[in-house]
Amino acid sequence: MKNRHTYAQLLVLAGSLAAVGCGDDDPGSNGTGATGGTGATGATGATGGNAGMGGTAAMGGTAGTAGTAGTAGTAGTGGSAGTAGTGGSAGTAGTGGSAGTAGTGGSAGTAGTGGSAGTGGAPVNPGLDHPGFSGVNPSCNPLTLPPEGVCSEGGWCWLAPGPLAGDLSDVYAASATDIWAVGRATRSILHYDGTSWRGVLCDAPVDLAGVSGTSGNDVWAVGSHFYHYDGSSWTRTDTGTGFKLFTVHAVTTNLVFAAGQSGTLRKFDGSSWSSMTSPTTDDIKHVWASGANEIWLVTATATYRWNGTQWNTMTYACSSVWGADATHVFCTARPAGTEHLWEWNGTSWTDRGALKSCGSPSVVAGNSATDVLAVCTDNPWGTTHWDGTKTDFYYLDFPVGDDGSSIQAISGAGGGKFAGAGWVSSEGQSAYIFDAGKWNQTYTSKPFYFLKEIELHAKDKGWALDDGGKLYQASGTWFAPYTGSVPTQLTGIASYADNFAVAVKSGGVVAFWDGSSWQSSTVNGPANLIDAWIFSPTNVYAAATDGVYHFDGSNWAKETTPTGCNGVKGQFTLHGIAPNDLWMQTNAGLCHYDGSSWQMLPDNGSALSQPWLFGGDYFVSTSAVQRYDGSSWNTVLASPTNGLADGGHFDETFGLWLTRGDVSWHAEAGAWKQYGVPTGYTYFQLDRMHSGGGRLLGTGAAAYEFRPWLVP
Repeated sequence: MKNRHTYAQLLVLAGSLAAVGCGDDDPGSNGTGATGGTGATGATGATGGNAGMGGTAAMGGTAGTAGTAGTAGTAGTGGSAGTAGTGGSAGTAGTGGSAGTAGTGGSAGTAGTGGSAGTGGAPVNPGLDHPGFSGVNPSCNPLTLPPEGVCSEGGWCWLAPGPLAGDLSDVYAASATDIWAVGRATRSILHYDGTSWRGVLCDAPVDLAGVSGTSGNDVWAVGSHFYHYDGSSWTRTDTGTGFKLFTVHAVTTNLVFAAGQSGTLRKFDGSSWSSMTSPTTDDIKHVWASGANEIWLVTATATYRWNGTQWNTMTYACSSVWGADATHVFCTARPAGTEHLWEWNGTSWTDRGALKSCGSPSVVAGNSATDVLAVCTDNPWGTTHWDGTKTDFYYLDFPVGDDGSSIQAISGAGGGKFAGAGWVSSEGQSAYIFDAGKWNQTYTSKPFYFLKEIELHAKDKGWALDDGGKLYQASGTWFAPYTGSVPTQLTGIASYADNFAVAVKSGGVVAFWDGSSWQSSTVNGPANLIDAWIFSPTNVYAAATDGVYHFDGSNWAKETTPTGCNGVKGQFTLHGIAPNDLWMQTNAGLCHYDGSSWQMLPDNGSALSQPWLFGGDYFVSTSAVQRYDGSSWNTVLASPTNGLADGGHFDETFGLWLTRGDVSWHAEAGAWKQYGVPTGYTYFQLDRMHSGGGRLLGTGAAAYEFRPWLVP
């Protein structure tokens, strides 16, 4: 940045004053005096000294000492005094009047002020001196986040698979177009409006487990706190116990029951929560009630019923329970090894039939006593429906088409429809609507392959690759699979403009994007291409297992490189800062192109063949982040991890980062600050970072965006 200096300028104006007199016939009137002459202009003051420039920090080295402040400029000499104006001629005396007074001369000009002292230059190291981020601390009342996902307090927002991943454990449907679900990931509450799902975060310290309501304007969710939605915002209150809650059932707006760990049982009366006497010290996984005198509890080994006077242990140990009223209570249980649907009429049980091919726990819910659905949690193909007179069985092609899919909870949605929620392949969430004998999937977050590379040339424009070599194109704030013709099993991608991008793969195959389609070609030779970097459409590099290739807009040619600059490391092999500052990671170490030739860099003494390359000249080894200053390696910061970080990132906007698992670190004022990412399972983690178009993105099995304004 250029320094700007202020120059003092002295401007002195000699005043002109006039004596006034006007003769007339009245005694005491003065005649008019002549106008005084104008004073001379003062001289301009001398310029102050320029600011001293601080020394620029060497790459990874200590910042230069700030320059000494410039000497203050000598004060400008005061302007010469203005010549006194000639006094006006005395006015002719009026009849009986005195003569007018002569005009006074102009005042002398004021001396010019000296320039201020110059300020010393400041040291520069944006990676370490980054100021950090500030914003609004997410809270529960209210917090509705963008449709792409939910966010952590660390500022990382889940983008895809969206809204987020992990099991869904419970669902409540006010209608088929107003559905709420909670699950084991990202402390999340999800909502479906009939078209799409979106996430709402309530800053829960542990996973949410249960959800229920009386309408779309009266919804409860439980975990380690109570969460209530009134139609416009969520509020959070303490449970009043030290135990986690697993289940909740809202009977009316003034009667809600919640239960959970170690037999905990709580009741809401419309204004406050209070404890109830529980019949068990086991964990309670389901609660249902029709009123204050009809309450059912389900544990792993028993079912309990409150009749208004006492708790009774029921005949069957239900997997799940739901009722239309006190005389139509349905339970799924397997007293003989096979799950059955049972109905309680207030005094006795009736068997409504077996759930086909179901030897595991099941869930039950209904819209009325003649519209009840039961689903085996590990075999949703065998869905059982009770219509009041007979039981119907539906053997369905599960909408995901995946044998690992499961429905963990269901809820009546009215009009013969049901909502279902669960997981797919133990890796992601799934949600469904049951209608006319068929499950229709409304949402799945089954992860794609790990996204290994993202290239943005504008905020919402660019490309991405996953570990399977599949190509994705920017679509809105995230990416959608590219469905046009393009080579498969791509290994690298680079994006430059709307009408220019480059993708590479083994066998020397290169594909160019022209704004509408991909056109394939090959480089000269049998190169297995790994990565690409674009400085312009006529200055493109591709790293390969046998060296590096350059494209001049017409032809590819292999670069001359020293021994050791062949045999590239793999993904993230190339990183360019400028056409004369290109870095490449190889199996033997690190190579640099200065605009005229390639050089092999010296070993940094810390397993140079193992570090990650990022930000051009930043590298992270097992113990530290290092930077090369043109002749030697310098330690920037010791690594905050116990071992090699998963990845790192540097740019002038977002500064210096490291990642490992579900944690990221940002260098601020010479130290690391931790920023957590939203995560449900350990394999949903932040492995890589990518920036472009003013956005910082992170990828792994899930994908994230860093939004600084959400950081406390």
